[in-house]
Amino acid sequence: MEIMASNDELENRLDSSLYGTPQLKPDEQRHYLGTFRERVALTLDFKEVKNSDYLEILKKELESHPEYHLLINGNVPSGSFSALIKISRQTNTNFETVANNTTNSESELAAVVASKDTALNLSNVDVAHKN
Repeated sequence: MEIMASNDELENRLDSSLYGTPQLKPDEQRHYLGTFRERVALTLDFKEVKNSDYLEILKKELESHPEYHLLINGNVPSGSFSALIKISRQTNTNFETVANNTTNSESELAAVVASKDTALNLSNVDVAHKN
């Protein structure tokens, strides 16, 4: 018995072979260091990650939510990277360094606090707007 795939199935298989598995919202995932916006609790850009007051807010967020994890942009300067790792250890939070192929402009995110698999749907996640 011969099984024939439809043209759409064949085309999908060829596309997956050539381009890889399609991603859902790839630009959003790139911006939020590999996660979806709906899972994000807090973000810091490259300028904010150098501010000790903002790092304290980050620490309090991680202490309040032990189920969250920390995503760190691989382009973060070593001093800020060390501070983020220290906070991660102090709060017993898992962290992940994310390779980001773009330059570290101030408009990019340096660190993201997110839920691993639960949608939070918070309206404001920028550290500058947190109390």
